[in-house]
Amino acid sequence: MTKSALSRTDLFGITASTICAIHCMATPIALALLPAYAGEAWESPLTHQLCAVAVTLFCLLAAVQGFRKHSDWKPLTPLAIGLLLVLAATFLLPESLHELYETPVLCFGSFALVLGHVWNIRTLCCTNCRTVAEAVPVVTAPLD
Repeated sequence: MTKSALSRTDLFGITASTICAIHCMATPIALALLPAYAGEAWESPLTHQLCAVAVTLFCLLAAVQGFRKHSDWKPLTPLAIGLLLVLAATFLLPESLHELYETPVLCFGSFALVLGHVWNIRTLCCTNCRTVAEAVPVVTAPLD
């Protein structure tokens, strides 16, 4: 994979999705360690909504950019599933279910987004090759 073939929007998307997953998993620990005023900002709905908007922006930009170059729908599937889960957990999940389901749904969505971005990058790299054999070089030892 060359640096020129890497999509910056995919790299930003991977970063944003990973930060989202870390945030979700670290929230219980952070709330116990942070003073009350900082804990409110850490778990506020506005924080989650701003993160979801950033994740959505990077996901859509990477998906459009990738599809224009490789015309393959397969890498877009985990991106769409991950984005749907992140947006559903952030904006559609009823308040009564937030405590129990928000973290697992957001984490699963974030991991699906990371998978989709990585798949998108790999597909972009392979579109520059004429065959799969060129994309994945095989090392062979000479027979004696």
